[in-house]
Amino acid sequence: MGKVLSKGSFFVFFCLHSIFVLSQEIKTQEIWKGKNHAAFTSLVYHDGYFYCAFREAKSHVNRKGNDNGIIVVIRSKQGKYWKVFLSYAIEGIDLRDPNMSITPRGDIMLLAGGVKYENGRSVSIQSYVSFFTQKGIKMNLHPILFDFEIGNHWLWKVKWKDDIAYGFSYISPFCLLKSKDGIHYSLVKTFDIKERPTEADICFRQDDSMIAIIRRNVNGLIGVASKKSKYKDWIWYDCGEKLGGPAMISLSNDEIVVVSRSYSKPIKTSVFKVNRDSMCLDWLVDLYGKGGDCSYPGLVYKRGILYISYYYGVNENTSIYLSKLKCNYGGI
Repeated sequence: MGKVLSKGSFFVFFCLHSIFVLSQEIKTQEIWKGKNHAAFTSLVYHDGYFYCAFREAKSHVNRKGNDNGIIVVIRSKQGKYWKVFLSYAIEGIDLRDPNMSITPRGDIMLLAGGVKYENGRSVSIQSYVSFFTQKGIKMNLHPILFDFEIGNHWLWKVKWKDDIAYGFSYISPFCLLKSKDGIHYSLVKTFDIKERPTEADICFRQDDSMIAIIRRNVNGLIGVASKKSKYKDWIWYDCGEKLGGPAMISLSNDEIVVVSRSYSKPIKTSVFKVNRDSMCLDWLVDLYGKGGDCSYPGLVYKRGILYISYYYGVNENTSIYLSKLKCNYGGI
């Protein structure tokens, strides 16, 4: 840890509504190097601390069941020096892809997928939830519960709006779910989307409309639904990019930024802006690390700086990185 890379760049994007400025300096720092494969990050800022969660194991995936992942949460006051805060493990379960969010009552909620392998294949997939504060764990990992039949499931990420958590299911049926407590979930809508929709994130505009970004086998989709429709009526757009593990955040003046694995060669972690007119992704900048295993970012926007956690490495040897991008809206 402590390796810092600085990249000089200056990007200005004009649209009818505002001027988006991505500043000259992008600072990237390696913040975790543990076991061979540290990956799949989530990032939040709460009560004076940054928290970064990720999976740690010897490899990206091992279907023999003898290298099950654990979830590690590290924290830092300023995003520079990091220490282990807590970790999660379940015997016989491969924990994957943590996602953190801040609940209305001020706890940090952590979601994780849990996969069980037998004879070289996955036999069950289950979503787990935990709650913690800066003092430690309040509720350890517990299976999330549904008020309808769903079978195997994986609640990928959630965002809170008006005291309700919303998020998409990772596997069939691909659906939008909601919860008042983060534990019990009900169905908002199921979707018939072609080309295997999986990893999805959402954010909200100032008019309370929900925006979604979805990974598929082909180009990803961006969707829009109004609060008036109770987020049941959607319009979908081809985003113009093939994505992996996309994360989405709404910044000042309703501008929306997406960070994702980009499959335009070489594979890399790229930052995009959602074009308000076409609803396609406009490329902004690539982060450190090209041509290896990468991305699955977490995003925090704080005082004009976009903080991006992600992973990068080659040959099953990856680290966790944090990039800091200064951005602004209005005049130059």
